[in-house]
Amino acid sequence: MHRTAERDLEPAAEPAAPLARAPVAALRGLPAAAGNRAIARFVGAALREARFRSKIGSEAAERGQMLFHSKVFELLWPKVWNVIYDDAGLKEIWDAYMAAVGKGEYAKADGIRAELKDTKFPAELLGPDDARLEVGAQVFEKLWKEYAKPNTPFPDLTPYVTIGHYQALQRWEMIACKRTAALIAKRYVAAGGAGGSRSAGTAIKPTPLVGGVKTEDKHLGGDLYRGTVATYSSELGKEVERMKRAIDDGWVIHARVLSGIVGGGKRYAEAEHSLIVYGYSGDAFEYFDPDVGGSNVTKTGFDRLYYDRDANRLSTAASEADFAVYAGRDKTHIQGFQASGVHRYQVSSIETL
Repeated sequence: MHRTAERDLEPAAEPAAPLARAPVAALRGLPAAAGNRAIARFVGAALREARFRSKIGSEAAERGQMLFHSKVFELLWPKVWNVIYDDAGLKEIWDAYMAAVGKGEYAKADGIRAELKDTKFPAELLGPDDARLEVGAQVFEKLWKEYAKPNTPFPDLTPYVTIGHYQALQRWEMIACKRTAALIAKRYVAAGGAGGSRSAGTAIKPTPLVGGVKTEDKHLGGDLYRGTVATYSSELGKEVERMKRAIDDGWVIHARVLSGIVGGGKRYAEAEHSLIVYGYSGDAFEYFDPDVGGSNVTKTGFDRLYYDRDANRLSTAASEADFAVYAGRDKTHIQGFQASGVHRYQVSSIETL
């Protein structure tokens, strides 16, 4: 995606994942020479992250937009394995099915599910024939309606432990970052959020920050390139201050972003993903990324956006030196990620939730 009236000092380097997950234990290991000022920078961000995690629930924090289909699969897989483990033919069909779903080849997956009807595969595990995107959206909304209120039990997934439901939910949740961000933000606020009055005067209506994008193929060494670069309004600094006032008043901010090394059109920024911004320290904004598995190579879901005053940019790069991203994928780095291990995002628009 943490904050309201807890104004911090200027941000230090991003703390390691163990600090975010266990701030008290981690702080015991900090050298005394770090001083109170450095410790304060770490503590504020860590506590805000811990607060955000606790209020949205451990399941949402760990799984983000992949929440329901991943949980369904955990319940489904043991049942499937009991059927296929000693049947090489069925296992081959199952492996082909999972490969098709993983690649987004849903028509092929439908055909394989139909093929399973003529085998000993249990009908109760096949589920509905209709596994369209719309079906996944309907189940998703029904489950989120049950999950929206804080301190309620996790929805009963028993009726959906079939491969038809799994496929429909997977298909929808893979593209549901915007909807999931809104729902998680609402759950956070419903649980008390970070306090504040959330007054109309500090709310932010949908506001574009970027007027256009350009693609720069400049090679910066290794496999690093600048790639797609957003052009920000000269009013960006004022918008950043509005973001801080809104967060201080208890709002969370839905940020639409350009993602990775390429993004947006040739002339206008086309947002591709959503983040929930919930806190800040100086010019660094803390966020939760619904795509928890694709947010950072060293931790999941939580990181920072930086307002780089020199570059007039709001992104995951603290400075121009951090902005470049990898163009390829190999054993040591991932395409679209910065050298720091963060998936690069450039904020395209903001609004409060």
